[in-house]
Amino acid sequence: MKKPLMSMIWMMMFFGMTCGDSTTKSNQSVSDLIDPNATQETIHLYHYLKENSGSSLMFGMHDATGYGVGWSNDDRRSDVKDVCGDYPAVFSWDFLTMFENETEAARMLDRIQFAYNSGGINTICWHFRDYEKNSFYADGLQYAVVPSILPVGKYHENYKLSLIQIAEFARKCRGKKGELIPIIFRPFHEQNGSWFWWGKGHRTEQQYIDLWQFTVHYLRDTLEVHNFIYAFSPDGNQWENKTDYLTDYPGDDYVDMFGVDFYFPNGDALTITRFQQRCRHIVEYAQERDKVAAVTEAGSRKDWQLSELAIPNWFTTCLLAPIKGDDIAKDVSFACVWRNASTTHHFAPYPGHSSVPDFLIFYNDDYTMFLKDLEKVYQ
Repeated sequence: MKKPLMSMIWMMMFFGMTCGDSTTKSNQSVSDLIDPNATQETIHLYHYLKENSGSSLMFGMHDATGYGVGWSNDDRRSDVKDVCGDYPAVFSWDFLTMFENETEAARMLDRIQFAYNSGGINTICWHFRDYEKNSFYADGLQYAVVPSILPVGKYHENYKLSLIQIAEFARKCRGKKGELIPIIFRPFHEQNGSWFWWGKGHRTEQQYIDLWQFTVHYLRDTLEVHNFIYAFSPDGNQWENKTDYLTDYPGDDYVDMFGVDFYFPNGDALTITRFQQRCRHIVEYAQERDKVAAVTEAGSRKDWQLSELAIPNWFTTCLLAPIKGDDIAKDVSFACVWRNASTTHHFAPYPGHSSVPDFLIFYNDDYTMFLKDLEKVYQ
């Protein structure tokens, strides 16, 4: 969705409204976030994630409501709830949806508000379509997108307009009392892989860092978005040594959360150990730098092709046990699986699926937290 360049008057109105919003100022709690003016609710969420790390694992899902396997257009239904009677604790969304059309943007806003007003946690990634080919994948693109949206780049002004749209949306995300809803923002994820245009091989490390830092500065400092927690989330199958995780790292002043995306090609011991090591890496960095760690995206993808929970007992054996059973990895705050789109592309169970018994064991484990388990997240 594209917009024409805004007039100076509109910009002045926008910034005037932003600066005059009393909910964007924090004067009661000390913020550990990279945003010194983070809202009270955002600070409380960050502290909640820290305080519960090590004692529980919150379960999350991308597009947990709105559609599922065999159904759609029901923004209160969830495959997970159909199976276990409860919603995930963490609800993941995509700014791609917001840019599609006004109807989908409104539905996404409604689902975010429902999750928050129910006591849940919201996180948003961004499958960012480029300005020429309208794609977030690198295949078929004949130009380097990242330098084109950096300052002095061909599409830099377009990029700023996209960030303004995100800021506008973030300001619409409000709870019942009018307070801004905290959002864990996860831009430019899996950058150490080569499949996205912001990924490895399609830009330099410094260009990626510059893009991340500009994005934070523009949203936080220029547009005064103060309800974001910024999450860095490389792909866990793309690094070996712990220090490799910090390739492309934008710096401690620009990141609140150390995340990892990890998909299992199989459920063998080697892969499970690999996942556990990646969890240990992000937790160790989080502990060293007083931040939060999370499995920001995960799933069972047998042989990388079958996205249909084909790995037996994936929830208990592959996801829960490596985290719960390790003194370091257990400090992961939450783990979020990907979406349920069809019978051949799903990452959570639905009624009748063979993984339901294992998922119910996962759900009933004292260590896992779902929506009903959350209390006073924002207080």
